[in-house]
Amino acid sequence: GGYPAAVLTPDEVLELGADALRRSATLNRGRWDDAVSLLAPASSIWCLGLGKSLFVAQKLAATLRSFGRAAHALHPVDALHGDAGALAEGDALVAISASGHTEELLRLLRGSPLPLVAITAPDSPLAVLAGAVLDASVEVEAGGQAPVTSFTVAVALVWGASVVADSAQFSTIVSEVADRRYVGTALTLQTALGFLLTAVSI
Repeated sequence: GGYPAAVLTPDEVLELGADALRRSATLNRGRWDDAVSLLAPASSIWCLGLGKSLFVAQKLAATLRSFGRAAHALHPVDALHGDAGALAEGDALVAISASGHTEELLRLLRGSPLPLVAITAPDSPLAVLAGAVLDASVEVEAGGQAPVTSFTVAVALVWGASVVADSAQFSTIVSEVADRRYVGTALTLQTALGFLLTAVSI
């Protein structure tokens, strides 16, 4: 994304963030079903990030635990130096990187057999490795070189991902009560409503 030409007022920062969230909602329509299929059945969800993205990963893991899911934040450098031994068959990974070029993440994830959801730029090397991608790109970074807008979008997406990851329970109910002809439509609507609630809560 680009950078603003001048120092922004607080109101302008909030407006840029709101615009970025609306854009993110549009860009990620149709992307949630793939994330559902990877995260819902996972035994444990490991949330990965470096720098500011690690804080987002920690938030995602904490929110998932609030939903009753087994979830952990993992620093990729620690994982490369032995902590990856905690990963097990049946787990899933969520990797968060604004650029998608974070070398430590890429080194860890190349060749990994575990399902991977990437919250990143869709044309990045990280996106290529993922089974599902949530588009975290932004057009303008409100904080200049500080990732203010991209951080806002990433947090919103992890809240959406939290709903997605917990959706196995909700999906079971929807599948049982919906007319069999409309189960697919009902599940898609459920996912969309989850992201809408995320946006409204912001």
